[in-house]
Amino acid sequence: MAKSFSFGDAKRLLRDVAELQRRIRMAPTRMDELKGDIVQAAEALKSAELTKSLLELPVEDLNKYKKGLRTSLLRENGYTSIAHVCNTSYSNLSAIYGISESSARDMKKIAGEYAKQVQIEIRVRLSSDNRTAESTSLIRAVAAYRRADILVRDIADNAFADSDKMEYAQSDLSSVMGVRWLLSSKAKKARAEEAYSYLREAYLGSYGSIQRLTLKKLDEVSDVSGEDAWRAFESDPVGFSNTIEDTAPGFLGPDGSMGYGLPEDLALKIQEECFYPDGLLVELRNYQEWGVKYALHQGKVLLGDEMGLGKTIQAIAVMVSLRNTKATHFVVVCPASVLANWCREIATKSRLRVEKVHGSRREDALSCWRRNGGVAVTTFETLEHFDLEDSLGFSLLVVDEAHYVKNPGARRSCNVAKLSQHAERILLMSGTPLENNVDEMISLIRLLRPDIAKSISGMTHISSALRFKELVAPVYYRRKREDVLSELPELIENEDWCSLSPEEELAYEDTIQSKNIMAARRVSWNVGDVRRSTKARRLCEIVRESKEDGRKVLVFSYFLDTLNKVIQSLGENCYGPINGSVSPQRRQQVIDEFDKAPAGSVLVSQIQSGGTGLNIQSASVVIICEPQFKPSVENQAVARAYRMGQVRNVMVHRLLCLDSIDERIVEILEDKQRIFDAFADESLAAKEGFGIEEKEYSNIIEKEIERINARRDANVAGVLIETNVAKATSIGDGKGSFVADSGKGPSAAFSDEMSHIEKTVVPKGEDGLRSTLKGVSVTRRIREYPQPRGGFLNPKLFEVVQLDGGISELASYENVVPGVVGIAVDYMVRFCTGSSVFDSFAISRKGAFRVGKVDLFNKLAAEIVGLDDKSIANAIKLAGFDVAYRMDPRAYRPVEEIKPDSQTLKNVRIMVKRGCAFLNECGPKILDGLTFEGGYTDIVSNGDGDFLTPDTLWDFKVSKNPPNSRQTLQLLMYWRMGLHSTHTEYQQVRQLGIFNPRMNRIYRLPVGCISEEIIAEVEKDVIGYRA
Repeated sequence: MAKSFSFGDAKRLLRDVAELQRRIRMAPTRMDELKGDIVQAAEALKSAELTKSLLELPVEDLNKYKKGLRTSLLRENGYTSIAHVCNTSYSNLSAIYGISESSARDMKKIAGEYAKQVQIEIRVRLSSDNRTAESTSLIRAVAAYRRADILVRDIADNAFADSDKMEYAQSDLSSVMGVRWLLSSKAKKARAEEAYSYLREAYLGSYGSIQRLTLKKLDEVSDVSGEDAWRAFESDPVGFSNTIEDTAPGFLGPDGSMGYGLPEDLALKIQEECFYPDGLLVELRNYQEWGVKYALHQGKVLLGDEMGLGKTIQAIAVMVSLRNTKATHFVVVCPASVLANWCREIATKSRLRVEKVHGSRREDALSCWRRNGGVAVTTFETLEHFDLEDSLGFSLLVVDEAHYVKNPGARRSCNVAKLSQHAERILLMSGTPLENNVDEMISLIRLLRPDIAKSISGMTHISSALRFKELVAPVYYRRKREDVLSELPELIENEDWCSLSPEEELAYEDTIQSKNIMAARRVSWNVGDVRRSTKARRLCEIVRESKEDGRKVLVFSYFLDTLNKVIQSLGENCYGPINGSVSPQRRQQVIDEFDKAPAGSVLVSQIQSGGTGLNIQSASVVIICEPQFKPSVENQAVARAYRMGQVRNVMVHRLLCLDSIDERIVEILEDKQRIFDAFADESLAAKEGFGIEEKEYSNIIEKEIERINARRDANVAGVLIETNVAKATSIGDGKGSFVADSGKGPSAAFSDEMSHIEKTVVPKGEDGLRSTLKGVSVTRRIREYPQPRGGFLNPKLFEVVQLDGGISELASYENVVPGVVGIAVDYMVRFCTGSSVFDSFAISRKGAFRVGKVDLFNKLAAEIVGLDDKSIANAIKLAGFDVAYRMDPRAYRPVEEIKPDSQTLKNVRIMVKRGCAFLNECGPKILDGLTFEGGYTDIVSNGDGDFLTPDTLWDFKVSKNPPNSRQTLQLLMYWRMGLHSTHTEYQQVRQLGIFNPRMNRIYRLPVGCISEEIIAEVEKDVIGYRA
């Protein structure tokens, strides 16, 4: 029998088929290689972040753990940070003259401990806006892994189902090769012929061609470009994060192995719960799968995940899993504003059937749901008509925004309770924090587990009670964004302060005089021509910058009229507005259109309508047109964009006007925030559960009327006041220090001088000192002028010198606010280095005048003689007067109520001594209480610095934190204003410096390191010098 193939062809075919089969078998091992690439890239990225953090820690911090290390020698030899010490050997350190081997080992050990601590605290954020070589390597590795996973699955799917037949064919053909052909039977030759044809068709036909092409793609999968990898990340950030969590557990934060805060015994049970995702069309994050299993296992629960963590998709996943175990009917109850969104989410992210039970078709839709099953989505209001037969039950009731039914007596609460009797399981959902409101939480838990509600009914201060958390764990599950989404891009918040034009000011004052607080909140937006609105101009600038940066924008306001002005300003770029009159269907349609729109597009919405329940991750800039009375309202609006799936840093801009109700609202909320920070629990509920109540409205208006009237009075009396202030402050020896004469003692002379100032400075009927210059203070100007990224004068440019001692030597708690402590330290250093009490506390003195407390100031100041407890206590009280001058007399609180404890007195004494030692080493002091007459402008009309030594202009900053860009700009402005002033002493300045007595740290920068371009811009645009 003649063969139809040559032995050469048969050998090549057998070799090729065997190689193809080997590569197919080995394909899964490629996943292990790529997983290793992800782990390696993740470690490199975390190492880079660690190095970046350690570079910010000055080498002097080594002395916090062991005194006496000669860190100055390290700095002289180029080791300026903890990172430098970590990245060198102890032998290199010991080679430095003056550092022993023992000291070098101690330095390495301490630096290593720093590195361990910082590494624990590092949270890596993945953002398209922060692409580095390391983050790009990680994204490329993940993109390659995810692509390879698809290819490997394709290879497995394409493989012959009957692999045995392939092996038999190879055996039949190889058994007749060479001389064995001559010895083979006719039947064996026939099988060989059949095997050759079969293998040839398999290798050269569609199977072999597809497999070879797929294997080739698998070989090249790591060749993905950085740009393509980032695009893939942007299209599926959740999938990328899941891949990282699966391949490099713990890299993005806690891996959830202990249930994200659940008690251990309950977590073990939840972990074993079965979840059947077939029919769910999206990937769940690990923490979301825990939420699904929790709901499935516990049956009736309250899911309290923070906004943006995907409660909706968890509820859908619960329904999908139940359907896969033969459940048929489900009900979702939600606010009307998110009805369309729920229907859309169910339809696009699962294979569940959805019926919208709402509007004129509600009866038909309800009947259809009864017959066919699926998910009935309805609203709280429609439940009035949601009648079910007693015998009809369903598998799961989902109640979104469950805090809507916290009042058990309300009709909607009764309707939900009635419907819940038909449900086997209940899933309540609320992103509103409930831990700090016992009654509201008990009301919701009673609907689920009356036994648990009864057991916690008598508890208070619950958010900090371990027993409470144990009791509610079976029914209440809450995760916070920072705990489970540590990789979420940065949230960058900006206050954009605008100065009112004369036209805006007149319009605003009219609304204030009408005592209409809602009209007053529309400050700047209420001018006749929106083109003259400073807020509108700033909004247009932000939108223009956003378009150039490839971003889309959300604009929120409480007022419809303001939104109309926004649309008028932006024109065709706008989508919306979304407000209460827009139907849920139209609302979702607008959002869908916006999602598809190009960069520079703007979605406009009322904050109370579009601020909750909607997902708009396609936007990464949020603009809020006026401050809201409750911070939680703004937080909810921001969470529309800053949520799971966001791939860009989110920029939040709050538009605010100086000298307006905006300022007052912000101040009140900041005061309340400070109170909560000091006294309330650390839960989110404490931070969000406050705001401005309606009973406070009239007081806000009255305060604004007082401020406006006082300003008008000041304009009349201002010139006289300025003249008298100039006369008063010229008293002394011409060198800025008080001189007692006529043979009187210091206290008597001090009293005479105070009496003179009181008579000459404060005109009858005037409520205090007030400058009449057009401009603002240095600090106010810095606050309202936007700096470039990193600031005009980046703090990282400053050399850092750590003096002996630091924060660790101070008591950890002070019972006086830090600002007052800092002022007291500054002024006492002035006093202890040669200035009189009168001059050292000059600003406090002016504040005392403004609140009519001259006698008290006089008494307290006369008793300051040194660093004894009484002197320091009096200095702290005097510092309390500063607020009346620097801010507003209304911000003053009686200094008699300031009662510093022993720890506070001790801390101030230590910091004053440090300040004196610092000036002794870097001095001598030439001037303190610096002013810049002749250097002020129409833009910046006042401001006072701290100290001048022979070649350095110093600012004191008593803080636990290193300097920021606002503080360095302040120092730069003082220097340039000094050069323009009538004081020649500033001409000798060669360095700018900041001394922080709390950290006992010096920050110093030669002025020659500051570019001429920056100096020119600050002088012209910030200070206002004309060329």
